[in-house]
Amino acid sequence: MESAEPSWARKKARRRRRRWILAGGAVALIAAAVIFGSIVERVPAAEEYTQRLSEALATARSDAGVAALAWNDCVAAEAAEAAEVYEASLRVEASITEVPCGDAVVVGELPIRGITSPEDAVATWTRSSYRRDIALAPDADAWGAACRTYEVDIRRYVTCSVVLVSYPS
Repeated sequence: MESAEPSWARKKARRRRRRWILAGGAVALIAAAVIFGSIVERVPAAEEYTQRLSEALATARSDAGVAALAWNDCVAAEAAEAAEVYEASLRVEASITEVPCGDAVVVGELPIRGITSPEDAVATWTRSSYRRDIALAPDADAWGAACRTYEVDIRRYVTCSVVLVSYPS
């Protein structure tokens, strides 16, 4: 069945549709690059992640009126072992209940896994009553953390173990 529309008009309409499809595709590619680019940028390298995590946790504790935490290398070494296990496993659960660091007593562990920024991780902890009790524990004196980042396809993931300890008086 022949269209009543002249052939030149059909060709012009086809060209117009192609332009819209190409323009839409270009917009989709730019949007994907921005979104995926921001995901990769959102998770910084492990050292920077740990530093930003330290700053975000210190800010959250200060805002809650709780004393700042001292860094503990021994606790960080224990956290590093846990972070390595978390990277290899599909499920992340707090596993550190004691540390061989003098008379330090574990207040709790806060694991992280995914594509979240350090600031978002701390914000998530403060919204969860269980994690908030650990992150903002007034009896915590020191902390140690270890983070590992790795990339799959175009995304950078992070696994961390953050351990807070107290020292009996």
